[in-house]
Amino acid sequence: MKIKFPLPALAIALSLTTLGSAIGSSVNSAYGQNADTFIADTSKSCQDGTCAKAEKGSQKRGLGRKAKLNLSEDQKEKMLSIKNKFKSEMEPKIAELKEHKRSINDLLTRETIDKEAILKEQTKINAIIGDIASARLAYRIETNENLNPEQRATLRKLGEARDFAGRGKHQGKRGGKGGRMKQKASAPSEA
Repeated sequence: MKIKFPLPALAIALSLTTLGSAIGSSVNSAYGQNADTFIADTSKSCQDGTCAKAEKGSQKRGLGRKAKLNLSEDQKEKMLSIKNKFKSEMEPKIAELKEHKRSINDLLTRETIDKEAILKEQTKINAIIGDIASARLAYRIETNENLNPEQRATLRKLGEARDFAGRGKHQGKRGGKGGRMKQKASAPSEA
């Protein structure tokens, strides 16, 4: 049975009562050390200012991956160049994608629906999405080619830690909802 709270503030207040112990236990279980040591380690690594940007979201995402990779200045410049090139290539594609999605919405809300025109727009959208996916993969390949083998190994470890980080009561790999699907599938259907 799911309990719904009348006010979001009430739900937040109730969740904050156990937040301290939950954070401590999740840090201990995830890192195999006590929370004080973990917090001290993370604050030491940011004292030189290399992860000042990451600190802003550190509660959500942990420390910045760039800081943990120890990139050289040359690597940082090359990564920035690759990123800027990727963004400039993506902007027109994303704008075109939005235009075609708007076109589909327009076609769907007309008095008479032209199925052929809608499917033609969807074909264009699918092609653009494929182009974007290919460009993203090329971007990842190019950025990873810029890393040395030790940095790639570190990146792999960071990704694994991120994939299996705690997700509340439905812990599991990123992108999934953990045990929710099993609960829904096993629930008796009302017929």
